[in-house]
Amino acid sequence: MTAFATSFFLDLTTLYGSYFLGLGLYAKAVYQNLFYIPLSRTLALVLAYLGLGVLGVVVGWLLGAIATLLLSIHLFKGRLPSGGTFPKRQLLSFSVPVFASAIIVLFQNWGDIALMQTLVGQLQVTGAYYLTVSSVAFLSILWGPVSSALYPALSAGFSGQGPRAVSERLLVAFRLVNITVLPMGAALAAVAPTALETVYGPSLASQAIPFAILAMTVVLTAQGAILVATLQAVGRTRPLLKVYLVATILDLGAVALLAKTLGTTAGAIGRVILGLSIFLLAYRSLRPTVDVPVSHGLFKAILVTIGTSIPLLVTDQVLTQQLMLGPLLRLPIILTVFVASFLIISRTLSIFEDADFSLLETALPTVMHRPVRFIQHLLT
Repeated sequence: MTAFATSFFLDLTTLYGSYFLGLGLYAKAVYQNLFYIPLSRTLALVLAYLGLGVLGVVVGWLLGAIATLLLSIHLFKGRLPSGGTFPKRQLLSFSVPVFASAIIVLFQNWGDIALMQTLVGQLQVTGAYYLTVSSVAFLSILWGPVSSALYPALSAGFSGQGPRAVSERLLVAFRLVNITVLPMGAALAAVAPTALETVYGPSLASQAIPFAILAMTVVLTAQGAILVATLQAVGRTRPLLKVYLVATILDLGAVALLAKTLGTTAGAIGRVILGLSIFLLAYRSLRPTVDVPVSHGLFKAILVTIGTSIPLLVTDQVLTQQLMLGPLLRLPIILTVFVASFLIISRTLSIFEDADFSLLETALPTVMHRPVRFIQHLLT
């Protein structure tokens, strides 16, 4: 019941978040996350530590959700004058396919986990797979702000200037995603055993292969997110339902066929099929309407990927096999090698441009602009 109440208040908070995005107030949407996540998690840990256990965790979420809703109401107050009613038929015709797609996405996120438990029947295997998937999911911070800022900008551009304006904005978005997500994913895959052992200990190091597969192909998920945002921005929500339905069937079908023989690797393969299917089907749905430059910046992204992942792989192997250092001792060396190689490759080959950071600044609060410009100064 407490979790249900939390979800209700978070739904209202998300509605205010959509208002902020629609008005171009991207920083306000960021404030919601910056406020809710630390507050709710801190309260959850404190209440659990005080003896409430799991209930304390969920109560922490609830208190954080209520506080974030009150903050959202305060931030939105006075932003718009009171207006008339919006046509319900128009709102529903657009949003019902999006709602149905969200239900399918729910099955995407949990379907392979449920299949894994049903077919393999070992909770420790299912738990290891869940932790592996969740660990790779943190990379969404690289494309989440971009897709959030892009959606209303694409919608406004399409309604005012047509498909050409959408293509121009997508040039920057796909370039930024390609030159950041692909190298980061490959770098994480190169040091998969160390990454898992550092966070979870040696018990999860056996999941290095599924983890590496997911990290290497996470760029498909990023590109798919941009394409899905574009479909919604141009008002094509019905094809979105077909995209998610077909991709989910292919994902779960692959897991069902391979789970007994490949275990958690089957889940990773299914997720790769899912990301690739969403990418291809969304791309196909958009092609008649918009020129979609998905490969923009890909060549430079491959150069950065090679220049960072190979040194990381060699360093990790030497530290693990030759020097036999523990994961906590390996980590600072690996981070140093990654930062140094990434900076050298980026500056030598002029990978980044000033325009790449303009979109990022629009998606972040003003207080974050100075760190972004510092990173821009280092990379360009």
